[in-house]
Amino acid sequence: MGNSTITINTQRVRAVAEAFKEVGIEGIQAFEDHDPQMVVAKAIHELCGEMCVAVLATNALVSYMLEVKGEEYWESLANYVRERGCPNNFMEVIELVEGFTARKNRRFLNAKLRRLRKLRECLSVMGLALKGDLRAYGSGVARCLGSPLESKTVVFSVKMAYYGLRASGRSLTLPESMPIPVDFRVARVTHLSRMVETDARTRRDVVKILMSKSRIVRRVWTSVSKISGIPPLNLDAPVWVIGGYVDLGRKSLVMEALRRLSLTKELGEARVWKLTSELLYSLPE
Repeated sequence: MGNSTITINTQRVRAVAEAFKEVGIEGIQAFEDHDPQMVVAKAIHELCGEMCVAVLATNALVSYMLEVKGEEYWESLANYVRERGCPNNFMEVIELVEGFTARKNRRFLNAKLRRLRKLRECLSVMGLALKGDLRAYGSGVARCLGSPLESKTVVFSVKMAYYGLRASGRSLTLPESMPIPVDFRVARVTHLSRMVETDARTRRDVVKILMSKSRIVRRVWTSVSKISGIPPLNLDAPVWVIGGYVDLGRKSLVMEALRRLSLTKELGEARVWKLTSELLYSLPE
């Protein structure tokens, strides 16, 4: 499996990009509004005001190797904030996330707590997130943690800061330089869309390969971004929302789920169907 070849299907990349182009940035934001993480962002904003930006961004930095599904994990964060109370400053944000991590995110706990301790040494970087300077925030937090700018948790932290700002009523765009965070769901949809092809024997093997070759996955989605005109990190929400229904097994069943979210009503049946069909190209209708 380690020697598997990966090829990029440029025809499929263009087809996916054109579907995103038809949805447009306003349609993307409709998907973002239905992302369970945005629902949590709005809930924490109601509790804590603009400090929700720092809470979300900080928690994203340790949101890997979760013990439960992402939706359940982020809902638990909102419940924890209700129970614990809102932080008043950035140091209290880190203390809150440390407590939540120790309770709900215990895999590789020591490594996650070490990461949060590093963040204590550069609290001012959180101020960049609250100001909405997401490019500077991403660069600053990467330097602080000694992580590559394109690492999954850094770009995910930028995304969650963006969600916090949107929940606060701010209108802003994500930096085009920030790539999509490559997690299991993104890798799975990348494969199902047939934008990449490998000689791996099973779907599970393909996803494992793509997770280990995240640079190639980021390159594919950056190409989608350039053709569609939509920043790579904005592409994440539709992939995450649509990808969350993959186990239903058929595109028509995924569409039913999206109708229940009212996405077809907001964006139009044809546009949602085209995007779903291109992202889940390998599934039967």
